[in-house]
Amino acid sequence: MASKHTEESLKNLRKEELVRMVLHFQSLVDSKFTELTNEVKESFQRVEADIALVRNSNNLLKAQIIDLERRCHANSQYSRRESVEIFGIPESVGDGVELEEKVIDIFKKIDITISKEKIESCHRLYDKKKTIVKFSSRKDCFKVLNNKNKLKDMSFEDLGFPDVTKLYVNDSLCPYYKFIWSKCKELYSQKRLASFFTINGTNKIRIREDSSPISITHLADLTEHFLDFKFIGPGITNKN
Repeated sequence: MASKHTEESLKNLRKEELVRMVLHFQSLVDSKFTELTNEVKESFQRVEADIALVRNSNNLLKAQIIDLERRCHANSQYSRRESVEIFGIPESVGDGVELEEKVIDIFKKIDITISKEKIESCHRLYDKKKTIVKFSSRKDCFKVLNNKNKLKDMSFEDLGFPDVTKLYVNDSLCPYYKFIWSKCKELYSQKRLASFFTINGTNKIRIREDSSPISITHLADLTEHFLDFKFIGPGITNKN
């Protein structure tokens, strides 16, 4: 135990004794400092380990959520596998039987013969320019989609449509897949994509003309390739 010294007693100490006393106190301070430093380091290590554990758990949960969302949207899209959407049928065409007959005539122009019995439903969407057609057979749906490009630069005056009419047949996409399609369109308009399209209800992109198509079934698939792009929408949010 260190002895107590008065001011007078310190004055009477020799230089060697003062040096030993200073060194002794310095040793005590250094020892305590080292002890505290080690305790702080250990605390930081424990905190870093906890952060790493939380980060790993968060990444795992995020991956699980994305997987569940991907399955949910895939199921929603699966229910539309027998449907196509036709854009551009003039609003002058009446609903019901008249609309269905015009749709059948449109299919004939791309060399697809479909009887009324093979169409389960045919009606306009909230956007009156769009008509959804659901077939009783998935094969008929594929036939129409495979021949849809024949509509390009085709005249429809023989159907009683204005000569400026342009018709497009597309996959019937669920709301989430339509959202993804809109993001692909944004990237394409910014010349970040070489092309984007749908095959059997799945969005596809080509980053370069010579690259293989990449399936996009979740917004996370796009953020993986375009980290600097601001994606804001259902499923995932990325704010840079």
